[in-house]
Amino acid sequence: DRARTPLAINGEATTKRSLDELDTEMVAKLKNTGAQSKVALLTSTLTGSAQEALLKEIGAAVKGFKHYTYDAVNDESLVVANEASYGSRHIPHYQFDKADIVVSLQSDFLGTWLSPVEFAKQFSSRRTPDGQMNRMVAFEGPLTVTGANADERHRVRPSDLVYVALGLAHEVVVTAKKGALAQDAIAAAALKPFTADAVAKRTGLDAKVIQKLGAELAGKTKKALVVAGGVASATPSGLELEAAVNLLNAALGADGATIDRTRISRQSGGQYGQLKQLLADIEAS
Repeated sequence: DRARTPLAINGEATTKRSLDELDTEMVAKLKNTGAQSKVALLTSTLTGSAQEALLKEIGAAVKGFKHYTYDAVNDESLVVANEASYGSRHIPHYQFDKADIVVSLQSDFLGTWLSPVEFAKQFSSRRTPDGQMNRMVAFEGPLTVTGANADERHRVRPSDLVYVALGLAHEVVVTAKKGALAQDAIAAAALKPFTADAVAKRTGLDAKVIQKLGAELAGKTKKALVVAGGVASATPSGLELEAAVNLLNAALGADGATIDRTRISRQSGGQYGQLKQLLADIEAS
């Protein structure tokens, strides 16, 4: 059910090709491209510097060359939310080892999200009962590896996680009046409807869960980290969820502390937008 060799497609029929045959054919076609020709290359996310250098070399040698990236499982909502919040499309570097408390909103950072091996090493370095042990609270629908390792796990529909994020932000900014947005009247007005009781009614959670965790987060400014991503970010409310998480992390002073936006991640860079652009360019050519 999976191709083991390159395949040449002719209508609905396919013919097996060796890599040598494919290389020879592609080199010949690229050499014959004219000044008005357009060459598109679609790949998954490429992270290595050698791959990046090779793409630049191809681009310099082939006229009309354009590279598109697409990952079937991607974090487009996170990237778009960061562009709206910070002015650039990026995935930041998360520092779980610097967080006293971590809140996961369906983010399986210990299992499948972005860089789970790196994150697991960071997170586990703080699971020290004799030292400054961290704490993790997970809100999620489907069970994840991360949720299974949480100190507290609360079941919530992925589409309702945006309300959890806004409810926690309400507790930090409006109720406790702590953090970087404590004196921001615009933020307070925007968060006013998302009281613990309103969020509890919407999500089915106990209002005390939101109130208790919100108070805990308010006492851990610059030492807290909230992450979403994965299944929840792929829902119709995914963009709103990521924007709400940005607001909550900003209120907690996470930027520059548990989130480093000066070292961006190169993972999960292929988004739906680039695939749509490729299709539009093909139709326009």
